[in-house]
Amino acid sequence: METIAVSELRASLMHVLRRIESGESLIITSRGRQIARLVPPESPANKARQALKKLRETAIIKEVLSPLEPVADLVPHSKRGRLEPHPVMSQIRLHYDPVEPLAEDEWPETSR
Repeated sequence: METIAVSELRASLMHVLRRIESGESLIITSRGRQIARLVPPESPANKARQALKKLRETAIIKEVLSPLEPVADLVPHSKRGRLEPHPVMSQIRLHYDPVEPLAEDEWPETSR
């Protein structure tokens, strides 16, 4: 854990707070003596970031925040029954009310 003197903390408080917010922890010293510890608040996201940061030291990490399902496991829809929903298309959600009237600017130019 890195140390920082009180005088340096006063001079660069916003920079230090950004570092704490990103997950770092610092020890505050006064005249060479440890007087306090600045640590980020406990949260699952911060713990996960710290674990990934530590793992990056020894491993190659690709995109893990939004992993995709393997595409090879999907059977083409044409091979499935016609009444089964398509595995990808069934995840699409449309928020549309077909009986809601169109606003004036939503009509095609030719219909105005």
